Amino acid sequence: ESAGSFKPYYTHSSEVDNAANNWVLKSKTIDGDKNVFESKNHLNPTLRISHYEENNYPVLINQRYLEESAKNVSSHLPFKKYWGAMPWRWGSLLMEVPREIVGFPIEWGAGRNPRLQHYLGRVAMYKTEGGETEHHGFFRKVAGALDVLNFLPDPVTPYYDLSQFPADLRVGQSTIMPGESEAALSGRYKDKDIHLGARFLARLLRYYQEDINAARLRTLAHFRGGVSEFVISEMQGRRKPYEESQKKGDVGEKALVKALSDKDLGLSPQADGSGEIVLSGKPDDIWVNRVQKTVHIDAGAQEYQADSRQARDYVSPVEKELSSNKSDLAALKRKSLEIERMRKTSEVLDSNSRIASDSLGKDVYGREIRVLSQKEVEDRLRADRAREQSLQKRISWWQRYVRRLEKLEPALQVSFPHTISSLKDKILSYAAKIMIFLGTLATVAGAIFKRKKRRKNVL
Repeated sequence: ESAGSFKPYYTHSSEVDNAANNWVLKSKTIDGDKNVFESKNHLNPTLRISHYEENNYPVLINQRYLEESAKNVSSHLPFKKYWGAMPWRWGSLLMEVPREIVGFPIEWGAGRNPRLQHYLGRVAMYKTEGGETEHHGFFRKVAGALDVLNFLPDPVTPYYDLSQFPADLRVGQSTIMPGESEAALSGRYKDKDIHLGARFLARLLRYYQEDINAARLRTLAHFRGGVSEFVISEMQGRRKPYEESQKKGDVGEKALVKALSDKDLGLSPQADGSGEIVLSGKPDDIWVNRVQKTVHIDAGAQEYQADSRQARDYVSPVEKELSSNKSDLAALKRKSLEIERMRKTSEVLDSNSRIASDSLGKDVYGREIRVLSQKEVEDRLRADRAREQSLQKRISWWQRYVRRLEKLEPALQVSFPHTISSLKDKILSYAAKIMIFLGTLATVAGAIFKRKKRRKNVL
């Protein structure tokens, strides 16, 4: 599963055989994964088998099955490579001399190539990728067995690359079981029989050997670290483009350093082993159209342990420094809290200062008003005092004048007894009125002064 846990796992070969009938055989190509069997009993021999899938989950099979598949291919390879020299072909080999003598007129007249017919044609076919022959029915097979001198035509078309193979080859089974291979298959396409040659089986054997080696390296890479590569090349074939692939890899620190020194790999986000790095390009080659390389880097347990040790070596001094600076850290925290309190206190003081400033401005304004009012009162009091002093001076003058008159009274009585007496009465009458007036005026002035003074105290 994507989470890394296993779904059904199999502990016996019989369980694998039963489950494999429902597995889908997949092949990795440049254009993505493709089914090796496009439909039931229809195989695409140009695709390389990469893995099985069940319900879209990859199936991991034991290395023993890969070895059995490689052994199956290697057992069929000599029979293809030395098909014409096998003991049961010696009869056909001996008959080639009379066949050449008898067939010369046919070759000369009909233009038939004997090296692409019958026995010689099949010898050439099995040494290449394979080829096609005409499909014979029962009666044609009987006639062919009786035709020891090859009078009947039996053309053979050799295949020299994978592009000549049909992509829809009808075979006698619906899948390739684990431990089996395509080497034992024989197929048919329309009215032709398709045969696999020695070169095809040699490539197939190399594929299985690469799979075995990749599985071994993948296991070692989990411990020591390693790099695995899967290169797919799209070749220009005789009929159409086809793909060939190669798996390789290495383990150990040197392999990791070499891979990561490549900027295309080392700068990739998947260089930490979290996924596959896919690189593609078009080489300047007339026979190669494009290439795709898939690289997987696994640091391995040893590298992770080394990283862990380095991390611990780096962390321990830091932890010591932190422990030694705990008191400083606490002091800094206290200082920070104190600064925060001072900041809040400063904000409160600023607020109070603004309030006091506003209040002081109002108080000063009131005081200025009171000072102006007091000055007005004092000016008025000074004017009243000046007026009072003027009145007192007048009263003093009149008092002196009255005393002077009293001194002159006897003389006035002798000379002018009647006149002076009447004049004195008038003067005293006027003086009494004046005194009454002045007394009243002084009383009013005193009352005004007291009232002004009381008002000043209130202000």
